[in-house]
Amino acid sequence: MPVWRSPTSLQLGLGNTSIRLDNLTSPQEQLLQLLYRGVADAAIDDVARDVGASKSETAALVARVAPALIQVEERQTKRTADPENTDPFIAQAFAEIIRASFSTDRDGALVLANRASKRIFINELNRVGLLLLQALATAGVGEICTEDRSVVVSADVGALGYSQADLGRSRVEAAAGLLARSRQPARVTRARTSDFVVMIANHLVSSEANPAVGQKQIPRLMVELSFDQSRISPVLIAGVTSCLDCRIANELAADDGWAAMMTGLKFRSERLDDSQTALLCAGLALERTLSWIDSGAIGDNEATIIDHRTGRVSHEVWQIDPNCQCQKTVSRIDESVA
Repeated sequence: MPVWRSPTSLQLGLGNTSIRLDNLTSPQEQLLQLLYRGVADAAIDDVARDVGASKSETAALVARVAPALIQVEERQTKRTADPENTDPFIAQAFAEIIRASFSTDRDGALVLANRASKRIFINELNRVGLLLLQALATAGVGEICTEDRSVVVSADVGALGYSQADLGRSRVEAAAGLLARSRQPARVTRARTSDFVVMIANHLVSSEANPAVGQKQIPRLMVELSFDQSRISPVLIAGVTSCLDCRIANELAADDGWAAMMTGLKFRSERLDDSQTALLCAGLALERTLSWIDSGAIGDNEATIIDHRTGRVSHEVWQIDPNCQCQKTVSRIDESVA
């Protein structure tokens, strides 16, 4: 993103890798504006000549800004210019397109078009789940599915939750209505299959959320809310990363009282999806979900822990348990395929 420092000085980006260009001429300024919109490689010299830039200064300028340019294959960029055929969501989602371009180094509109074909499962549409649902829809995801059959109650209503008019309605219907009112094209369904799973729970996501033996290894993300801290897991794929059983085995090995504590907490019913927790957890879950569906990024197998007392963020590695069933399951699947 070009940002002007002075009438003749421009900077691309704001971070440590930003590129600064000083003493720009008018032809160079026009050429940069055209490059930002998108110019085919074969047409750069012709475009430069049209704006009055010499071939040598054009080559030098392109080389200087090359790290900030996003290159896509020509066949991918041939999209109709007919305004009647333009996806209205893509047309107005400028900020999402720019962010997707920076995050993936690809054409942001194509990234959003890919997201439109994805289905994300969220187990519970509490305040965290509802915020994540809205964020995914805004980011271009085409379908969010759930098995949450709860109805909207007073504790669900608020600025970050459902409206007063939704009281007594099913959360699924209320969430679908919310997206419709905001003119988001995403659908809310009760489909059982998905491309990515997000599980939200108080204190501990049950290992029942693991895929069954032989089941397709759908990537999963866990959001655990507790009294003094919340935890967002790494992306979990059984046999590739650790799984929930691996995590439980490691916790038991580290603390012989952990099982008793988790058992006691399982039967507590406090609402832990306060506004601060909901916003932080939904944001982190969104980032990891989009990283996966955009580029298959798993990350470094680290969970993120938010300490609600101090506001500090820390990380913990979820180690693979070599004796876990998830490793054996994948081995059997690989053998059957072979």
